[in-house]
Amino acid sequence: YNAGSTSTAAGAGGSNIGIGYGAGTIVYSGVYNVYIGHNSGTPNSGTPVGSGSYCTFIGGDTAYVNNAGDSGNYNTGIGYASFGYDGSGNVLEKPGPKNTGVGAYTLPRLSSSAATFNTAVGSNAGQANTSGNRNTFIGASAGNDITTGTYNLMLGYNAGDGIDTGVNNT
Repeated sequence: YNAGSTSTAAGAGGSNIGIGYGAGTIVYSGVYNVYIGHNSGTPNSGTPVGSGSYCTFIGGDTAYVNNAGDSGNYNTGIGYASFGYDGSGNVLEKPGPKNTGVGAYTLPRLSSSAATFNTAVGSNAGQANTSGNRNTFIGASAGNDITTGTYNLMLGYNAGDGIDTGVNNT
């Protein structure tokens, strides 16, 4: 129900798939996106804002974004609220391209087109990352404090606790 209902209201998007209540209503001009799950790809504002293309989001509230919109291409989010919100009311703003989040609440705060090539696997992994790039977080809450750090590798539960802007940490 309501999947893709406001999609491309004023944009040129097309070839998008939305399955689930409200899925894909974010799309404004993006193409070849897949949104599966309740409110997957839904704008917080109710207005389509998405311009990202070639993205896949699977799970409830994935790619649930704020007014600034989703502009990143080739992003993948799997798990409840991945690329969505962090459970504390903070909503995704505008991620860069080629990020991957697998697990509940992964990469929910990306807010810069500079936030690219991040990989987060595990519940809450990479949760504070706003503009960091080329980070790998594997494990529940891994890299949870990194906001702008780059080229970091965090493996294991809560790995990298306390590191927020670091570079080249393992």
